[in-house]
Amino acid sequence: MAGDCRLRRVIVAVPAPLVSIIVPAFNAERFVARALRSALGQAYPNLEIIVIDDGSTDRTAEIVRSCSDPRIRLVVQANRGQAAARNHGIRLSAGKYVTFLDADDAYLPAKVERQVAFLEATPGFQGAFCDAAHFYSRDPRTLLGRRRGRGSGDFFRDLLHGSMINPNTLMLAGDLVRNGFLFREDRYYPEEWELCLRLARAGVRVGHQDEALVVVELREDSNTAMEIQWRLKRHTLEMFERLFAGMPEDERRARHAKAVLRSCRRKLAFACLVARDPAGSIAVTAEMIPRPLGTILRGVLRVVPPAPVRAIGGRAWRLRQRLGFYRIETPAVVQAWARVLGDGAGG
Repeated sequence: MAGDCRLRRVIVAVPAPLVSIIVPAFNAERFVARALRSALGQAYPNLEIIVIDDGSTDRTAEIVRSCSDPRIRLVVQANRGQAAARNHGIRLSAGKYVTFLDADDAYLPAKVERQVAFLEATPGFQGAFCDAAHFYSRDPRTLLGRRRGRGSGDFFRDLLHGSMINPNTLMLAGDLVRNGFLFREDRYYPEEWELCLRLARAGVRVGHQDEALVVVELREDSNTAMEIQWRLKRHTLEMFERLFAGMPEDERRARHAKAVLRSCRRKLAFACLVARDPAGSIAVTAEMIPRPLGTILRGVLRVVPPAPVRAIGGRAWRLRQRLGFYRIETPAVVQAWARVLGDGAGG
């Protein structure tokens, strides 16, 4: 990572490079207007906003079409998943830089301007990512930051220990992504994590901007999110197994491959407990979970019905998530978010 790349407001030279914002959207009628409002509200004007409607069955396309700004382009495709929608947008893009905005999230007004300024000022870098603020659906005006360490300075090493880059925070050189660095399109796959690992492994320099420029919505009681956790964790384990299999033995040792894989297996075992069918999930992942742990889990499920196990596990997972946050009270961030919400509270 590039250390603290916080920049004050920078006036980008004219003509400013075109930036492509890729917005994948599936049944996003409740959120997509907010996302587009945040994109159109950027201090940086030279944008193309490519919305890929991924086979929505609600009013998503209608709402996008109602936006008259000529920078917005709507493309409708059959449902293929979020990663495929992002890739479709990348292939259609023309920007010097490409960035991403999920339809249920939002940018703060300085997001694109700050990242373009950083990349234009540091030509050795082909990407940048910022921090993200979060909020729970029930309380949209309370912004939360994620607690994390400062990082080791080794982008690849840090990625081995966590998916630290939300795709909304990432801006990449357009030619880089259009020429091969696309998202893996498997469903329920940590595609943004896998992409960042490939970028780091290839020596692509990606800088970190230590400020929240993106806002991500959290739906705390989403059953769907809980039910797919075991699939996400299984695919994460498979991702790292493939990664380490391609390394020479001395590099695997240096990267602590065994410890990384053990951690993945423990997380997979826990995720099985909060799945809709814990016993079935454990059976499917039996070869991946350490045998003693799998034996313990199956023993628990023989004694305790799946429903309370799932409920307790889900509460523990949500508690751990909440404990990882702190409240953001930075006036500039809070006021910028108020303006995105459109409530005037930011002055």
